[in-house]
Amino acid sequence: MSSMASASMRKVVSPRNLGSAFKSPKVNRALNAAIKGDLDWSPHSVASVPKKNSLSPFVSNVSNVLSPYSNTSKPRPAYASSVSRKSKSARKLPWSDGGSSPSPFESDHFIDSVQLIVSPVSRVDKCCHFEPSADTPDRAELIKIFSQKRSGLHILGKGTFGTVLEAKYKGQKVAVKIVPSTPEACRQVKNEMNCLTFHHPNIVSVLKVTPSEDKIAGIVIMERICGYSLQKFVDLGYLRDKVNLRFRYSMQIGTALAYCHKQRILHLDVKPQNVLVDIFTDTCKLCDFGCSSTFEKVEFSLQGTVGYVAPEILQGNKPTAAADVYSLGITMWQLMSGETPYKELRGHTVIYKVVAAEYRPELPEILCPEDGRYLSLVKRCWSQSAECRPTIEEVTNELHLEYTNGKPEHSWVV
Repeated sequence: MSSMASASMRKVVSPRNLGSAFKSPKVNRALNAAIKGDLDWSPHSVASVPKKNSLSPFVSNVSNVLSPYSNTSKPRPAYASSVSRKSKSARKLPWSDGGSSPSPFESDHFIDSVQLIVSPVSRVDKCCHFEPSADTPDRAELIKIFSQKRSGLHILGKGTFGTVLEAKYKGQKVAVKIVPSTPEACRQVKNEMNCLTFHHPNIVSVLKVTPSEDKIAGIVIMERICGYSLQKFVDLGYLRDKVNLRFRYSMQIGTALAYCHKQRILHLDVKPQNVLVDIFTDTCKLCDFGCSSTFEKVEFSLQGTVGYVAPEILQGNKPTAAADVYSLGITMWQLMSGETPYKELRGHTVIYKVVAAEYRPELPEILCPEDGRYLSLVKRCWSQSAECRPTIEEVTNELHLEYTNGKPEHSWVV
């Protein structure tokens, strides 16, 4: 009888059977993937995660930090509670042990491992069911596909001026932004053309831009980055105690801006949302040049996010390279504080306090000498007077010396 009970019990809680015990096919595939541990890059696999030795050492940390249910008090997702209910009901069967020993599938470690596979890493480079081709010379065809098959497309993100989806262009995966044919969106698309000739490791490459016209939406074809926006890291407070990583990311953004300024281009919308982090190379890439302008044709236009806009622009003056330095200073503060600048204030209040009272975000606590030097540079970058701010070259050189501990032989363009 004991052997029969043991065999029956194995049928209930065996990993082989658990992978097919639920009504949801998605949960079953996730459980099978977690149990077997032999994930691959199949286009239809739930979790397309490369082998561990092919990732940078930073990826494992990112995966654990970005998992929204690991080590937090947030409620677990539906599939996690479903696993728990199944395990408990299995122990109540007549041939079970009555719950005297815990089920391995009810443990936090097991549920977190399933969550880690399903989200968020599976979304980093998950193959969509349908990848439209951006090679077609008629962009109306691409837009038609987008409107008709929206449910089957891999949407990478949505914003005020368009939707970004995954597609193929000249045989490679790309990100395509489809922009509506509104006047403001048309201007943003034309500004994206400022970086068409850019080739820099810390700038997202723009491959093709087709402006909106005749009520047909415009498209921007860009390099596909496998990772997250820097804002994700800020929201999770991941960089607060990562001194060296803060210097590295700030330096990479600074080198991207220095390259833009050498090309006579102002970005004018520097913020964590417009910086992508490639988790495979641990590299920051500046993106979204929709607010950019050339040095020669720069005009006053209050655009971008108010909390990152330099006071001289808020006063109605034309922007200069110093405006990008100011925005970088606010971004650097955000990397250390993990907070959103002026989140408790309305836009018009921010404008008044920044211009009239020289108000700035509250500085975070200094925990080490490196923090002090970092915040000292932040305060110089957001100086009220544009003439008092360091140049972008001076900022990147100082960040480089801090990041390499004063060893100039190290490469700082990464």
